Amino acid sequence: TAPTLLQQALLYRLCGDRNPLHSDPAFAEAAGFPRPILHGLCTYGTVCRALVDEILGGDTTAVAGYGASFAGVVFPGETLRIRAWEDGDRLLVTAVVADRDDAPALGNVVLTRAS
Repeated sequence: TAPTLLQQALLYRLCGDRNPLHSDPAFAEAAGFPRPILHGLCTYGTVCRALVDEILGGDTTAVAGYGASFAGVVFPGETLRIRAWEDGDRLLVTAVVADRDDAPALGNVVLTRAS
């Protein structure tokens, strides 16, 4: 599992993404969400970091490639449940929101190991 912080979206804004969907409750509500959502790329990076830490022993040089598609929203403070299966030099991965009955977060997640 990989928890996110309640202030995760505000911290991620330091990367330069100032979209109010991630920080302004009124804007998020107008867009159809009950509260601001986490940046998709933050979710993407959180899952990659968890895979590298847990499976590759923290060795970022062991990653040759990483890809995913956005499958749902994550709200700051939620916990991601990540499962990975080995398939040759690849890890096939699921990433869901544990707090919302395993609602999809990312789909088609594949991490390819460096040889």
